[in-house]
Formats: sequence, C-alpha cells, structure tokens
Amino acid sequence: MGLILMKKGTCKNISVKQAQQLFNTKNVVVIDVRDKDEYAKQSIKNSINIPVVDIKRDIKKRVKNRRTKIIVYCSSGERSIAACQMLADRGYRNVYNIATGINFQ
Repeated sequence: MGLILMKKGTCKNISVKQAQQLFNTKNVVVIDVRDKDEYAKQSIKNSINIPVVDIKRDIKKRVKNRRTKIIVYCSSGERSIAACQMLADRGYRNVYNIATGINFQ
C-alpha cells in the first residue's frame, strides 16, 4: 500500500484497520461507491452512497469542502480507486482508499 499520485490531488491506499482509526476523527466523510442495491443490503455506519458512476456528477453537492478527509470504499477496491482518481481530478486533497475493499459476507 502506498501513495498514488494523481493529476490534482492524491489518494492514499489504506487498510481496513487504518480506516477504522480514521472513522473516529473529526470531519471525515465515508463514501460507499457500490451501487444502490449493494449499499441497501449492508454498509458502514454513517457512510453515504455515491455510486462510482455518479461520483463526478454528485460529489460537489455531497462534499463541498475539498479539504475534507474522505474515505472511499467498495467491495474489492477497484471501483473505489477509480472514484479516488475522479475525486483527485476535481481537487479533493485528502482522499483515502480502502485498498482491499470491504467484504460484508
């Protein structure tokens, strides 16, 4: 796991354990980028759902401050890293990707 450099911002790959530590800090937003059906079945408490296909369109409405700490997750880490790239491209600076994804089974 390491730092991924992006065009305008960065995204740091983190473990589930590291994410749990960040969950307890102030001003952190947890974004679940799975589809709405997956999110409805089970999700991280207090997370918001913005499917990866909607992230470009909806992020400014949901997270206005680009310095906010954002933790992004999906089930495998693939959609979340794509979403991280989109967030970085839009100037979000404190983006964390749960690299392994979250398996709710």
